[in-house]
Amino acid sequence: SVVSKSLIPGTVFPIGIVTSLIGIPFFISLILSSARRSW
Repeated sequence: SVVSKSLIPGTVFPIGIVTSLIGIPFFISLILSSARRSW
């Protein structure tokens, strides 16, 4: 929530949007790295 408040002062983003923006690239890299190990 601190990150979402500090991005644009005066506006508050829903924490789910901020979490998904951070989590999606991490999740994709996690899938790709595990897929590389299985090959």
